[in-house]
Amino acid sequence: MIDNTRPMDELLLEYEAELEAKSKAYLASPQCAIDDARRAAKSKLENDRREAWEASLTPEQWHHHFGEDED
Repeated sequence: MIDNTRPMDELLLEYEAELEAKSKAYLASPQCAIDDARRAAKSKLENDRREAWEASLTPEQWHHHFGEDED
């Protein structure tokens, strides 16, 4: 049976504690390390692509996209 007489602040504190426990469990899990590695690899790939694109620009294209010289 559901207890509908508990104060809202007590329910919120319980919910926050549950979220905190889940967060700590996730941070300690192998899945967290996998997700971090995946994000890092994706970020590196995006940075490499951006750098390659910027390196391929002519000075005119650079000025058109960035409004200033590359130096």
